[in-house]
Amino acid sequence: MLVVISFTILVGLPNAISDFGLNQQAYTGIKTKAQGFFAKTHIGWPFGNRKQQPFENLSECNERLHDVSNAHVKCTNNFCKVMCFEGYKFPSGETVLHMACKNNVWVIQNSDLSDITDCEPICGPPCENNGICIAPGECRCPENYFGPRCEIRKKLCLTRPPVPKNSRIVCNAASCSVTCARGFFFPDGSTITNLKCVEGQWIPTRQDFNKVPDCQPTCEPPCENGGNCLGHNVCECINDFKGPQCQYSVDRCSPKKMLFNGGYNCHGDNFVLTCQLYCPSNIDFEFPPATLYTCKFSKGYFEPRNIPQCVYGENVQIIGVGGKYDKKQEHKYKIDSQPQDISSWEATIKKIINKRKNIPGVKTHFDYSTSSGIPNVHILYNSPKEKRVPSPGICFTWGGNHVKTFDGLLFKFPIYCSHVLVRDHVDEEFSIVYKTCPSAETDCAVSLEIYFQDTLYTLTTKNDVIVLSTPKKRLPIPVQLIGIKVIHVGQQLKIDLEAVGLVILWDGKHYISIEANAGLWNRTSGLCGTLDMSSHNDFMSRDGSTASTIKTFIDSWKIVDDRDKCTMESLEEFRKEKECTSDEEIEAAKFCTKLLGTEQLQECLAEFDKALLAEYCMEEYCNCHSEDNPSNCNCNAFSVFVKECQFKGNQLRNGWRSSEVCPMKCDKERVYMPCGPATDTSCGSAVENAVVESCNEGCFCPEGTLQHQGKCIPIDQCPCRLRNKVFEAGSEVKKDCNTCLCKNGIWTCTDISCGARCSAVGDPHYITFDGRRFDFMGKCSYYLMKTLNISIESENIVCPGSISESMNFEPTSAIGMPSCTKSVTIRFEINGKEIAVTLDQGNAIYVNNKQVTEYPKVVGNGILTIRKASTIIISVDFADGLRVWWDGMTRVYIDAPSSYRGKTQGLCGTFNSNMQDDFLTPEGDIENSVEPFADKWKTKDTCDFTSEANPPVHPCQDNLEKKEKAEKYCTKLIGEIFEGCHWSVDPTPYFEDCMFDVCACRGDASLCLCPIFASYGAECNRQGVITNWRYHVKECAIECPLGQIFDECGDSCLRTCEDLASKDVCRGHCVEGCRCPPGQYLNSKNECIPEEQCQCMYDGLNFNNGYKEVRPGRQFLELW
Repeated sequence: MLVVISFTILVGLPNAISDFGLNQQAYTGIKTKAQGFFAKTHIGWPFGNRKQQPFENLSECNERLHDVSNAHVKCTNNFCKVMCFEGYKFPSGETVLHMACKNNVWVIQNSDLSDITDCEPICGPPCENNGICIAPGECRCPENYFGPRCEIRKKLCLTRPPVPKNSRIVCNAASCSVTCARGFFFPDGSTITNLKCVEGQWIPTRQDFNKVPDCQPTCEPPCENGGNCLGHNVCECINDFKGPQCQYSVDRCSPKKMLFNGGYNCHGDNFVLTCQLYCPSNIDFEFPPATLYTCKFSKGYFEPRNIPQCVYGENVQIIGVGGKYDKKQEHKYKIDSQPQDISSWEATIKKIINKRKNIPGVKTHFDYSTSSGIPNVHILYNSPKEKRVPSPGICFTWGGNHVKTFDGLLFKFPIYCSHVLVRDHVDEEFSIVYKTCPSAETDCAVSLEIYFQDTLYTLTTKNDVIVLSTPKKRLPIPVQLIGIKVIHVGQQLKIDLEAVGLVILWDGKHYISIEANAGLWNRTSGLCGTLDMSSHNDFMSRDGSTASTIKTFIDSWKIVDDRDKCTMESLEEFRKEKECTSDEEIEAAKFCTKLLGTEQLQECLAEFDKALLAEYCMEEYCNCHSEDNPSNCNCNAFSVFVKECQFKGNQLRNGWRSSEVCPMKCDKERVYMPCGPATDTSCGSAVENAVVESCNEGCFCPEGTLQHQGKCIPIDQCPCRLRNKVFEAGSEVKKDCNTCLCKNGIWTCTDISCGARCSAVGDPHYITFDGRRFDFMGKCSYYLMKTLNISIESENIVCPGSISESMNFEPTSAIGMPSCTKSVTIRFEINGKEIAVTLDQGNAIYVNNKQVTEYPKVVGNGILTIRKASTIIISVDFADGLRVWWDGMTRVYIDAPSSYRGKTQGLCGTFNSNMQDDFLTPEGDIENSVEPFADKWKTKDTCDFTSEANPPVHPCQDNLEKKEKAEKYCTKLIGEIFEGCHWSVDPTPYFEDCMFDVCACRGDASLCLCPIFASYGAECNRQGVITNWRYHVKECAIECPLGQIFDECGDSCLRTCEDLASKDVCRGHCVEGCRCPPGQYLNSKNECIPEEQCQCMYDGLNFNNGYKEVRPGRQFLELW
């Protein structure tokens, strides 16, 4: 019978609180030494050690009984009674222990305990889900649980909260910050508020907010006389008031003040009214008038002051007919009483065909006028407007050659190359550029370019699918970004610039609509004109002048882009008008009569100029280049007029098309809706679609299907998108220690609490457990991580961008010089004795100043194990899962398991999934900047280095001669070598770190750039992407010992024969370095030998392969 005897040695960790040096009694809390902790429960019990008075006159024991936390101690002679406070107990469950002094040693009477320990708080029922009892009845819960016993699991907020109007929002997993745009405020005058995630719902932190309200515009000075502020200091005046703040009565500039006896056409805005005078036909002025007469509301009179009168004959009767035009306040006169009466569209069209114009007796300036004063430019509206007040507007362009401005100017001209449709000419907050190059020397896709918030968003069409991108990456659709939302509406795309009040609708080809809210009044320019309800200034060129021809106007807004080599060779051919034959004219008349006479359109078309629409319809039909069906041109144009009506509130919910008039044909997957939804739901929608009372005509996906890449598919076939990469339905991806499944177009992830990594690399560049990046060139010793039981310290010294022992740099405070990590020290206690593990340059390892020569090295009875994970990397593994990696030069990584969540402090941060509090100081404050934060985590007060208030200039600016060299090296991080990892790990911050270190480097460049490359490669390995980058970057190549090979991803636990024989639990990780070929391991002589030649280990002894031994048991077999 073989018997195996095993021993388990339990080693208690030191008192958690005394490790931080309690030095005062405090009945309202525990005060600690600098860089310590303090706490107090809600019922007032001190969490810590109440120091007792020293015990004197003990005849046998030379030392007094040591202090016991959370307990009373009473002593008489050689006996002591230790009583836990109410709500506390000893680990054994007892509340009272009796101590006696025997043989100069304090022992516990009638107890199994060999040594007295602190009293622990009692939580009944006990804490659940790894909660910690920190005071009587009080549990400290892990991050994902709450409740008195940590029994309730927190629900995560899986989607972003809705974005209030005129604001931007920034979120992490636990909270969101909402900030109003410039010039906008919350109702109480504030500009910033926050939300927190509570049980899966975003809840405002302010109790007076049920939900975060929209940011409201403000005007300074404020609007007067009931004026409404629209934002950007624009007032909407009501009740007949004018002026920038609505401070003037409209009568202040009444045209009647001129006492003129003729007609006048007036137009103006909140600041000025301008009038043009005219006399009836064949009536002269008494002397030549000025071109315009202007009245500023701030002055209250017209200039020039000298106004001529009309000279009428004695037999002329003048009858005033009050009339107003949309943009012009007009006073009309007629010589006789003959009214102009047109009873039907058919009559109007006949008049056009018969060219019956200038009907005798009617001399009114705008009657049947289709000209704006510029050839081929028409004024669209005919409905009168009482006054011009800030109002929203809509602009259209379609067919590549039609434009309707915000203020109703309609013109036709080919739009080739790139042109500005609309821009903010006041603050330059946005610009919309339409790009088409039909005659380009190179391929040029039709596109929209949106310049907004210092970012260029480009929309192009590829394979009939609209693609959204920035210069850095492609974006998914739908998407919600800061101040901009992009969604599908039928087969069109809707781009909502929420922060400025601009909405764009694009079909991916030549139809574009742009809606501008009233807040953009008097702020727009471009082909869409000026939004001010006056078409007379819509032809404002880029330089501010008024163009006299369409071509001059359009050319002024052209964007010169030599890359596309756009030409306009076919312009003259395009401009040739087709001759309309008699037969075509008859067909055009029939179709236009039917179209314009559609019953559903009558209310919509009532506000347009009737004669203009009839003439325009005939012209479009005759000049249409679609010979098979020339009515298509009319249908496209009139669909724009219908959308204008819908924009103004006439929704036409029953539609206007029919099988005979402009039927809309949808592909076999979609269905036509005359009044469809505000958005066509897409696979994996990242945007919360608010319910909007709107009507959108078009082809939509039928119920039960969603839109994906221009097609309608069942919801269970929807793919998912992650970092711009598409995954088919059913795909799984890893996210830290969790797994995410693609289902119905949405990722569903497990919710396991994961560990995290903190790193310090290079000069050094830090990343906290929660992912916050910062650079700090301190030249002292600092706490990287500090908990109740363990501290990890790094010693930083001056280096010229690289470090090695041979440099012999002293840890001075040389200002402006980079710093590097010289060594890492790990400290903890066992039975009151401190143990220090030092990781030094060249992978020299010391335990309490004694160098380690053999690996693995077990320290503190299994508290930690030191392993040589590869020829490059040393790992220090704690039994509780904490692991420290050191490369022997400038890289240190700390991998903390989930059990450390919320328990760390130092340069590595708080490990609670909240980057905002990572700069927590020992005093409990949160610093905003790096330097004061890091300075407070020095391990020694004797270090006289203090970081500079203003960080030094970037070394690439101070060393311009090195910048080109740095770019040559560092660009490899964003090139082909690491291309396979770019999706998993963003190389941008590593590239920036590389530029910093190489520009600062004064020695061998490889010593500066290789740690950064190795850091990125290590992170790629952690994400499962093996790049084998050292084979392609010769500066960082590693020469292996004879017989060994370089492996980018070797097992950190299986390298030597001793590793193979060890029964210790080792969690393997992927590490780079030299190792034996597959099937071989290193023996004690560092030689690679086959696995079958490795020795076995048992009870501390080595045995050759094949060794056998038979040992007797304790008893013989019993015979029955």
